[in-house]
Amino acid sequence: MGRLFMSRIRISFNRPTTWLCSGLIVTMALGCQQDSLNLSDSVSPTNSTVPTVATQTIQPTENAFETVSYFGRLVPAQQADLSFTVSGIVATVNAEPGQSVLAGDVLATFDQTDLETRRAAIVQQQQADESSRLRLQPSLEQLDAQAEQRTLVAPFVGVITQQHISVGSLASPQRPAFQMVSLATPLIEVDIPAKVARRISIGQTFWTQIEEQPFRATLKRKQPNISRAGLTGLTFAFNQESFEQLDAEALSLGQTVEIQFMLETDNSGFWLPLSSIQQQGGGLWSVLIAKPIVAQTNASATGTNLFVTDSRTVQVVQFDDDRALVAGQLKSGDRVITKGAFRIVAGQKVKIDAAPQSQPVTRDPAPTGETPESNPADPLTTPATTGPTNTDPNPALRGPKP
Repeated sequence: MGRLFMSRIRISFNRPTTWLCSGLIVTMALGCQQDSLNLSDSVSPTNSTVPTVATQTIQPTENAFETVSYFGRLVPAQQADLSFTVSGIVATVNAEPGQSVLAGDVLATFDQTDLETRRAAIVQQQQADESSRLRLQPSLEQLDAQAEQRTLVAPFVGVITQQHISVGSLASPQRPAFQMVSLATPLIEVDIPAKVARRISIGQTFWTQIEEQPFRATLKRKQPNISRAGLTGLTFAFNQESFEQLDAEALSLGQTVEIQFMLETDNSGFWLPLSSIQQQGGGLWSVLIAKPIVAQTNASATGTNLFVTDSRTVQVVQFDDDRALVAGQLKSGDRVITKGAFRIVAGQKVKIDAAPQSQPVTRDPAPTGETPESNPADPLTTPATTGPTNTDPNPALRGPKP
């Protein structure tokens, strides 16, 4: 009985094992066949299976430029605290905050009753005695000077922003009576690191933008910021032509302004679109290049448009929007795959898209006073170029690297 029981167990165990092994053999065979088909697809030289990719023939860049942005604010072209030159009691106030005034408008006065009484007496004496006219003239001029001291006038066209006096209050030279700002085109003030400020010069023009509205502004003044060590204060003036194209109603004093500087660096390498680089880890990246295959005599060969891919390890030196400056296992003239690299592996055969591929857009600034023709709305865009992009469009930016 025991022998029969063990025999049944053995039979029940062996049959499934044989069936599983058979299934495994079949599966492996099918898998091998499928792998063979995939491999055949990847290396087949026929036009129907060889993928087409876009490439870019790269050229080196030396001392690449980088975009550095700093933020400032709109300030009035003129701003003044207005005070009387002598002390006295305020008799009249003719302006208030928000009121527009013209140069010479009377803003406030002291009581001038005593001066008017004295003036009337002198004039009467001159009329009575003709010989005293010249003798008393200096007294009249002195009264006029005193009256001028007791009158506060607007020094320029502008708007009253603050009022610190009222009728009957005491005013003095030490206490501002009004504050006003000019209605002229505003200026831009920004603080930047002194080491950057040393590399730019008064009279240079830069791209700036307010609320995504680009315009050009010229550096007018620069001086150390005494309240913040290591910074230099810059003052920019709008280029009138650019200012006229802005939506003036959208501007307000104190508004934030972005100013963009293109600074030369020590970085060298090749500019590539981000679509062409793939991260490997450890700070390294890889790119695929396409190398031509020697013409084959086989009738199935696709001709000179057939290439084989190869991987190159690179390091990203600098990012700039949709492109990166890389250095590593690349050389001038390499064909880097810029589109379709994600579905390609090293050693795979590819065809090159016959459409010409442009170089990455260079964002070095246009020469001072000129607007890039390729896209005037983009303050950093210049026409695409080929070859090394080491031309310095703004010599004043050369100097100690930041």
